[in-house]
Amino acid sequence: MDSEMIRFDEFLEQDAFDFVNQASHLPNEVNSTLLNINKLNSQSSTTVWQSEVMSVLRPLKLEGLIDSNLARPDPTDFQYSKWRFWGPVIARWLLNQLDEPIQQLVKSHTPYLTYADDVFNTIKSVNLGNHRLYIERELAKWNNLKRTDYGKAQDFILAYQNQYNRLKMEGEEGSCGLALARLLNELESDCIRVPFIRSEVDAMAKEVDYPLFNYYCRLLIRETREALAAGTGGGFDTGRGGGDGGGQGSSSGTTREVSYRAWRRGEGRQPR
Repeated sequence: MDSEMIRFDEFLEQDAFDFVNQASHLPNEVNSTLLNINKLNSQSSTTVWQSEVMSVLRPLKLEGLIDSNLARPDPTDFQYSKWRFWGPVIARWLLNQLDEPIQQLVKSHTPYLTYADDVFNTIKSVNLGNHRLYIERELAKWNNLKRTDYGKAQDFILAYQNQYNRLKMEGEEGSCGLALARLLNELESDCIRVPFIRSEVDAMAKEVDYPLFNYYCRLLIRETREALAAGTGGGFDTGRGGGDGGGQGSSSGTTREVSYRAWRRGEGRQPR
């Protein structure tokens, strides 16, 4: 899922090794077959593609080869021969992870690409236009998400959460607090917990962060699923039962059982 993806820059920040140069920690020169990933095309995310590249290279300790912030090794470096071996191997592999039009564009820009960092940087450069268009499309999808376009509330929440995660992957997600407020507005007539979540958030001495946003998404999904299973449809009026006082009291009790604060203290069970 999109939320499980790690951006390329986050991969670099999580390095478990101290890199002296691109030859540091390289494996021995052996013939091997690297796994293929989803090919980068004009409609896909360069950020996601970069993360998939890292997911293949990092377990093999080959990620330093595409990091242009690291110096290339001096010929006197005892690992220089490994670098000379693996650089072209990863360069060819990177080219094979591109859709044909992008591959040809990369080759036309720099026809004599030999090493992995050259290829990697050229790919990012020539695909900038496509990536900007991708971001624009994803932002438009986000801005146009409406509850009325989905038959079930849970389907809307999942689509909303997934789209937010796509934008987060690109660093374009905006405020978690605003995202939650918009979600609650859209679900006003679907979920009984909406006013209680608003009250709880307003009473918190912290901004809504990403874990809290996801927590409330799971909570709302669980409510809509339980309402469907019970045959009530998950609507606010349906869930109230009799008078407003009794309905709200019952809902408030349920909300307290699974509130974010109670969950963090271990007093409530986390929504699935």
